[in-house]
Amino acid sequence: MKKTLVAASAAALLVAGVAPTFAQADKQDKPAAERSDSDRQRGPRFSAEDRAAFTAARIAALKAGLQLTSAQEANWAGLETALRNAADERAEQRAEQRGERSRPDGLEVLNRQAERLRDQAERLTKISEAAKPLFDSLDDAQKRRFGVLLRDTLSFGPGPGPQHGAGHGPGPHKGK
Repeated sequence: MKKTLVAASAAALLVAGVAPTFAQADKQDKPAAERSDSDRQRGPRFSAEDRAAFTAARIAALKAGLQLTSAQEANWAGLETALRNAADERAEQRAEQRGERSRPDGLEVLNRQAERLRDQAERLTKISEAAKPLFDSLDDAQKRRFGVLLRDTLSFGPGPGPQHGAGHGPGPHKGK
């Protein structure tokens, strides 16, 4: 009886482990043109309202984690505004990208990525400038928390940390 139970459990685990591999292989074997949008999708799609809610929650978590004094509260508004503006700009950028249906060639992919990185650099510069007065007023413990909490806030949507940051998304760090 025990041997049968062990054998059945082992078989179930083997099937459970192998089945997803075959399903993935089927998706990978299809040429890109034949893959459906759901095959290309890298996770759940969230509505604009969902993204706004996630952004608001992350900003609120940043503020709560910093445990600001009443004197520091005066410097919070500038950072919060910069974070919300950056999230709105990123949402607009996403909407534009979804509207682009043509398949770009390799050079166009590079140009679009360069443009996105320039836009991201501008947003981060604005956030940094807005954060300076608040950061300068923080004590050492708050400054330690600031970096960790801000990193999670900057993703401006669901999921861990900034999109395509270290350990997230494509790049040379994968598979090594």
